[in-house]
Parts: sequence; C-alpha cells; structure tokens
Amino acid sequence: MLDYADPTLRAAGYGPYYLYRQKYMSGSFENTGWCKPGAENLYNVYIMSELCSILSCGAGGSTKMVGGPGRISRVFNLKYPAEYTSRPGKISENQAAFAAFYRNAAAGPFPSAPGRETAGD
Repeated sequence: MLDYADPTLRAAGYGPYYLYRQKYMSGSFENTGWCKPGAENLYNVYIMSELCSILSCGAGGSTKMVGGPGRISRVFNLKYPAEYTSRPGKISENQAAFAAFYRNAAAGPFPSAPGRETAGD
C-alpha cells in the first residue's frame, strides 16, 4: 500500500505536508498528510507538532492544553454517549480544568502561534 500511495498521490498533484510517526504501532509506520499546494490543513500541522491547545467537546473528546515548553496537559471526556450524559460532574470537572489552564496562561507567556518549541511525547 505504501509503495502504491506515494507515486499515485504525487502523479495526481498532491504533496506531503506533515508526518506523524506512530510510536506504538507494529512496524513503526507513519501517518502522512497529503494535499494539493496551498490546501494544507493547519489544524493537522498544529495538532501533530503540539504547537497549540485543542479544545474538544462531547463524548470521546480529548483536549490538549499546551502551556509552553514541556507543559502539555490532557483531559479526556468519557467515550460513550450514555456515560457522558449520565456523569455531568465529570464534564464540569473537565471544563474547570480547561478554564483554570487559561486563567493561569493569561498570567504568563505561552505559545499562541506556530514556531515556538513544545515538548514531545
């Protein structure tokens, strides 16, 4: 599949624009984002390089809070809708963690734009 995808995408005018190595997968494969020139999805670049915080809402959501070099926190929502809707306390707890993160971030510098170094996993 990998031998087929690269030349086929390139022949169709696509190019790679981000690479994410899957650390814990058998074979150590990679996830590569492809697009036509000028159509890069910045969200993918930011999330893979851990440059920006990501707020996720709803069942199964994963929020990432980037507070500077070496300061990344994650909050996970309950996965299944029935669990999610039956535990409003957990939802409130996650929202409070996100709000506290931003209150603390307002007091000091943290990355708000690409190009700042962040900690890797």
